[in-house]
Amino acid sequence: MMTQAWIAKLRDLKVMPVIQIDNADDAVPLAKVLVENGLPAAEITFRTAAAAESIRRIREAFPEIVLCAGTVLTKEQVDAAIEAGADFVISPGFNPTTVKYCIENNIKMIPGVNNPSLVEQALELGVTALKFFPAEASGGINMLKSLTGPYGQIELMPTGGVNPQNLLDYLAIPQVVACGGTWIAPTAAINAHDWDSIARNVREAAKLTQQYESEMSETKRVAVLLADGFEEGEAVVFIDIMRRLDVEVDVLSCMETTALNTYFKTKITADFTLVDKFDDTYDAVMMPGGPQGTDNLSANPNVIAFLKRHIEASKYICALCSSGAKVLAAHHLLQGRPYTTGDKLADKFEDGDFQLKKVVVADNFITGRGLGVSFEFAFTVAKYLLADNQEKVDWQANHIYFDHWPL
Repeated sequence: MMTQAWIAKLRDLKVMPVIQIDNADDAVPLAKVLVENGLPAAEITFRTAAAAESIRRIREAFPEIVLCAGTVLTKEQVDAAIEAGADFVISPGFNPTTVKYCIENNIKMIPGVNNPSLVEQALELGVTALKFFPAEASGGINMLKSLTGPYGQIELMPTGGVNPQNLLDYLAIPQVVACGGTWIAPTAAINAHDWDSIARNVREAAKLTQQYESEMSETKRVAVLLADGFEEGEAVVFIDIMRRLDVEVDVLSCMETTALNTYFKTKITADFTLVDKFDDTYDAVMMPGGPQGTDNLSANPNVIAFLKRHIEASKYICALCSSGAKVLAAHHLLQGRPYTTGDKLADKFEDGDFQLKKVVVADNFITGRGLGVSFEFAFTVAKYLLADNQEKVDWQANHIYFDHWPL
């Protein structure tokens, strides 16, 4: 329903002002404040009779603004919003009739969900871009993290209770593309023509998103943990893709020296030993498979301690092939999360919920089946690691003629 281009636009915005307009005469002056103060977007809610006309006037005055209709409950409101010039529509709940109508008529829609049953209804219809509403009343960030565990493929716009104090916490969740900002242009301020206070709110929101961008734009660092007997193909593909995307990769030997022997006897030299970099904190930690390699990783207490520290710091834990089972599940690091691994390995361990999928994303854990999905795995890690620069990830996949992306 939502194209990659539209998701990218929402990720660029990070905040979508959610607005109720009582008088259509206020629409253009309000849009002017939004555009001139750094937030060229508006969700005009169909809570008043002035909604459609407000959208029409804003579209005429500001053709380039990202403009959507909110609180869309019926097919008739969908038609009115699109006819007025809305780019897409948003609903507070999941009405299958309205969603199917939008699908059949090629209308972009973000329906609302707040529990697993609604998410599954959406996925059944092929809808992955969803509004999480009412966000704070439905459990806020903790609930959102729980939802994105089993449903890592969804992309969310939390709305309802999001404010300047918790905005960055929401944006830090990889599946969040943008947040609905109900605080930016309160109806009372619009009715009073208090454009100065709204402008201050807009600038504050823009400043917060700039802060987030600054934090995200810092070079990402990934540690690749290797031990004798590792699957070289899995490791090399991952390292190659990360470095193509300008991610700083430290290849760490979990043996006594940096000299390593691989599963197929290729000699590879790591950048450092794990002991050298044990106190460093990375944005992600990756482990390839290989029967002997994962045995050696699992038997190394420094590896487990290193992983636990990064799990506690909410960093990405990325396990390919047998490392998902023989390292993460074996040491109860998954804590029941969904994951995937090599054939029949999951049967040997109690921890984790095995999924027969190429790649599984659960919270900050990313697992892949094996060598054959090495590229899918690497690009999925990149998607979350570089969440604010999806265009770069997509471009690189296209540049190397990888036709299976996005998944």
